Amino acid sequence: MKAIKIITLLLVSVVAGAQNDPTLVCENDASFISSCIMESRVFKPGVKVGFLDECTNDSYNKSKLFLYESVPQTITKEYFEDNGIPQNQLKDLTLTVTGIENLQYRDNRNLTFFIADGSDGKKYRYYLVGVSDTVNPSSTDINCIYLVEEHEKFSKIIGQTIYGKNNLWSDKTESGELKTIWGKKYYPLQVTGIIPARGLFLGAYFIRFKPKGSDNEYYKFCENSEFFYTIFTLCDPRDSFRNIKDKDWEALQKGEPETGMKKDILELTLGKPDYVSTYKTNNDEQEVWLYRNLGGKSYQIVIKKDKVESFSSGEFNRR
Repeated sequence: MKAIKIITLLLVSVVAGAQNDPTLVCENDASFISSCIMESRVFKPGVKVGFLDECTNDSYNKSKLFLYESVPQTITKEYFEDNGIPQNQLKDLTLTVTGIENLQYRDNRNLTFFIADGSDGKKYRYYLVGVSDTVNPSSTDINCIYLVEEHEKFSKIIGQTIYGKNNLWSDKTESGELKTIWGKKYYPLQVTGIIPARGLFLGAYFIRFKPKGSDNEYYKFCENSEFFYTIFTLCDPRDSFRNIKDKDWEALQKGEPETGMKKDILELTLGKPDYVSTYKTNNDEQEVWLYRNLGGKSYQIVIKKDKVESFSSGEFNRR
């Protein structure tokens, strides 16, 4: 019940913020988010777990997963070192939780595991590090696994068209690494895949997509499916911003300010500034908008008579 209340509050805040946030486009985003969020992130029986690809590449890195077998009366450090299954062997394995087990460690401390049946027919135990509740442990701080049910829900957008709220995309290099590139803001993108990834909390994804009219695939990182709406929308922004001229729309999609751009279009392009200063010169009032860090860039923009008079940009300096 508590989880449902939290979800409701989240959705109310999303919709209520629409009037003040020009980048929040449609309420369908909130409906999609609500359909993805797990009502409970507790490792209770029946919960299905998969392993992240990026956590299964190191053959020397032992996982926290163990075959279920008899263990010493008191678990030692050597037990973990000798029995953990290498990460690179877990790529195609999924687990179905059957229960929770607490085993004694040194100094009379308990270690918490979930017990699970593997898709390979074997029985496993998975060590949960630093859980605060050893009876109903939560999945919120686990980095190398993902919840299969949440992934299936989030994958509903595969094949759909979405629109990014900024113009930062990622492209794969020849070595397979991702590098940041400048794409187009509010450009139609067809989703081709959802890839579970490591994030600050469980539920991070790489969203794979093809821009309209292109055969090239790109990626965008979404820290958590609950905050999908902060970087994407499912509705065509041009349906919400019908008064924007084609010329201004092209500038907006580039995600860059342009001389002569109206102030409201500038805010749609870059979002709200970090700082605003107002000055009077020769009886004319002007504003200076400052952006500290937009994709690694900083901007100083001078506005006169509600239009961009001039601007300068540079690399963002954290000092």
